[in-house]
Amino acid sequence: MSFWNSIDKPIIALAPMEDVTDTALRELLLRIADPGCLHVVMTEVVSTDGLLHKQGRKRVIHRLRVTDEERALLKEKKVRIVAQIWGNTPENYQKVIREIADEMEFDGIDINMGCPVPKVVRRGCCSGLIGNPSLAKEIVLAAKEASDLPVSVKTRI
Repeated sequence: MSFWNSIDKPIIALAPMEDVTDTALRELLLRIADPGCLHVVMTEVVSTDGLLHKQGRKRVIHRLRVTDEERALLKEKKVRIVAQIWGNTPENYQKVIREIADEMEFDGIDINMGCPVPKVVRRGCCSGLIGNPSLAKEIVLAAKEASDLPVSVKTRI
């Protein structure tokens, strides 16, 4: 059963924000949050293509960093941490999710289908996937096949 189903409603989560929701901010929020008032935190948004690129990886891997202090607070406060990723290639999602599941301690994967940045959308990524439901479905299925981590989707209405 997914941890999402075991959280009391309403679920209070820290949304993923570009260049904002890094380990320092998450640790600060974990320190000041009342017990039981924060259920899930998310990483910054990370490109699957960037993680798989030799030079690009060096520029984006820090977005998945979780310090030992943050890890201890997550455990103490019983807060889940989810890695948010984006891209438009199902195979790249699988490779990245396998690495995240095998080598990092995340509780779930969130697929970004909500970012409205025009240059990203033009590439068919993030909210650009909303206009391509068959590719969006392929990505979700590939993500679910890659590991046992729960998969969620961030979108916009």
